[in-house]
Amino acid sequence: MKHRAQVFPQGQALFLEGDPSDSVMVIVRGRIALQRHLEGVEKTIAHLGAGEILGEGAVFGQHRHTVTAKAVEETEVLTLSSREARKQFEKAPQFVRKMVASLSDRLRNAYEFPDGTGQEVPHAHLLNGWGGEGVELPYGIRIEAATPEVAEQLHEGIDAEVLPFTVANARGNGAAAFNRNSLKLSLPTCGDFASPHFELIYRHDRICVRDLGGRAGTRVNGKKISRFDRAAVEKLSPGPNRVMAGGDDSAVGFIITLSE
Repeated sequence: MKHRAQVFPQGQALFLEGDPSDSVMVIVRGRIALQRHLEGVEKTIAHLGAGEILGEGAVFGQHRHTVTAKAVEETEVLTLSSREARKQFEKAPQFVRKMVASLSDRLRNAYEFPDGTGQEVPHAHLLNGWGGEGVELPYGIRIEAATPEVAEQLHEGIDAEVLPFTVANARGNGAAAFNRNSLKLSLPTCGDFASPHFELIYRHDRICVRDLGGRAGTRVNGKKISRFDRAAVEKLSPGPNRVMAGGDDSAVGFIITLSE
């Protein structure tokens, strides 16, 4: 079984709420705080210690972390890719798999509503990664073309119904493809437009753009963000926002409007 050991100093985050969930971690030593942003405040909702597991939702198809995991003290973990963890899990008897999946689902619900009320946070919805809609967000999100090249395929505006919402270059010669949480345009001649290029996420009670693309990055209202630089995420403002895949003169541009 392939795994790697990692050591996180006190205060360092293992992953952030909304980050891709692509691995499972076993705590060897130390202590982890699980935190969520609730009503504008980061609150600790649970602690985990040696022998406990985090990130197990990746085995069951959860694509994004619903919590932030932060080292309370120096902590060592063993990290296993979600693919390898899934292979090991599938070797277990069926009743064990069902039991573990059920327990993980209950744990996820506890993290979603740590106060025990079951009330959703007061539009678009936050995808919980389990095939359903989680938290209703305080904005409607409308995506429209800002450049002629995009307008040729995106004739009318679309609504992002759930987050994360991914925008990507399909690079083929077909028509645009759109579903509730992704938009794929076919722009093979636009080299700066990557697949995927950026995504809309919900972080710190705000709708944000996170760059996923090439070195040209993404411009959000004129500000460059890039996954290769320190700043990869930028908040959107209520009302219209100009988002360019690449530089300010990119052929791939969008107007993303947040409406209350």
